[in-house]
Amino acid sequence: MTFKRSKGRIFASGRNEKKETWVQINHGLYDHPSVVSLSCSAFRVWTYVIRSHNGFNNGEIGVSCRSVQKLTGISKNTAMRALNELREHGLVVRTDVGAFYGRLAATYRLTHLNYGNGGQHRATHEYKNWSRTNNKLQLT
Repeated sequence: MTFKRSKGRIFASGRNEKKETWVQINHGLYDHPSVVSLSCSAFRVWTYVIRSHNGFNNGEIGVSCRSVQKLTGISKNTAMRALNELREHGLVVRTDVGAFYGRLAATYRLTHLNYGNGGQHRATHEYKNWSRTNNKLQLT
């Protein structure tokens, strides 16, 4: 007896229905002191940045305070403080500065993932340099 594979719903354009995506965070990172000591708003913003990563755009993840505000419900000022906290803890690095005129969002890179074309650059794991006593990293 043979079984037919279910292809799911096929739209008129010929494309299949989109499947749900997921994010994996390993336990070593999740339990690291730099993550455990995050404020609630910074943790929410960090999960938003991770969610914005599609597997290929690390280093080019566009994050604006207004987009964070819409998705998480926190204020723009709190979103900016949370992004700065993530940078201080070494979980994200800003790769390009945004601009209000021209509506360009700042771009970020997750430090626990490889980046570049096809992951050609190894993950920097800058969060491992963070400690409670020296909790200020040099922001550029």
